[in-house]
Amino acid sequence: MATLPHPITELCTLRIKVPREEAVSQQIALIKSTLSSTPGFLGLHWSFQLEDPTILNWFIKWDSIASQEAHIASPAYGSFIAGVRSFCEPLAVRSKLEVPKAKVVEWATIYLKPETDKDEWVKGVEALKAVLEGAPIMENERAYVVLIGWDSKEAHLDWKKGLGEDDATKGMAMFRSSGVARVELSHVEVGGEVDNV
Repeated sequence: MATLPHPITELCTLRIKVPREEAVSQQIALIKSTLSSTPGFLGLHWSFQLEDPTILNWFIKWDSIASQEAHIASPAYGSFIAGVRSFCEPLAVRSKLEVPKAKVVEWATIYLKPETDKDEWVKGVEALKAVLEGAPIMENERAYVVLIGWDSKEAHLDWKKGLGEDDATKGMAMFRSSGVARVELSHVEVGGEVDNV
């Protein structure tokens, strides 16, 4: 039986080079003039990081990985990237992850050491999913991204304070493992949305 393509979310981390209001205005104009007419584009959520307000995150929704890859291979992609670079600098792009529907998203990126056995390390992910009730996790080479939805940054911090020692140990084991080179953690406040559906 053939498998149907399924929607994906492309995650982009950008550092703005212009004032925030100008970046918001330019990104909306760029998205409407380029991505909105791209086959397979379903919409885009954008948000600024709470810890560093110069970091802008895009959650680009595609109907399939094939549509996203076709966009990257298209002749229009070069001018799209030039438009992006006019107001910000792309820092990282990842794909294939569902974004929690929440006011604030905790974004953790865990980088494994080269010698770490990925299969063994991933077993610890199940413990984190149990503590967080199914946080979406995506792997990209030696980096894992975890997105967790919260009502606010304060709600996340209060939740952490209220964890029992056993749950805290289980849930944080994957972050503290000797196979982890570093962890980057931030919170992004869900901002605007441009839909194409």
